[in-house]
Amino acid sequence: MKHTKQCLEQQARYKKDIAAFEAKYPNYCRACGGGGAIYGVENGAPWGEGYWPMPTVDVCGCIEVSLRCPLCGHQHDEGWEGESCEACAWTWDSQETAPDEPECMCWMDEEWKAEADAALRETQVDALADTY
Repeated sequence: MKHTKQCLEQQARYKKDIAAFEAKYPNYCRACGGGGAIYGVENGAPWGEGYWPMPTVDVCGCIEVSLRCPLCGHQHDEGWEGESCEACAWTWDSQETAPDEPECMCWMDEEWKAEADAALRETQVDALADTY
């Protein structure tokens, strides 16, 4: 698969940004990216009624189970519920989290090109058949 120039630039920027973040917070939680929450989507539609995307947010296990700060990894005492971290000042309102990896859609370009080429060949064959 050949990546576009834009995709390569986004990947290079991400690698630089994630390296800087990991240098600053080497023990951050990889599951939640240092934010403390796991975001997802589930189907909110009744069974058999299609798909209604419904966002979900769950507290990460680094807080609930391990009692660790999601950003710096500091181990907290029993009873800590993720209100704030005395080691790095993380709170639920903290804006600093690991950068999101950019999504590569280059495979779609190749797939669409292949479909377009197949459709063009089919059109050409049909046109050729009409001449005979």
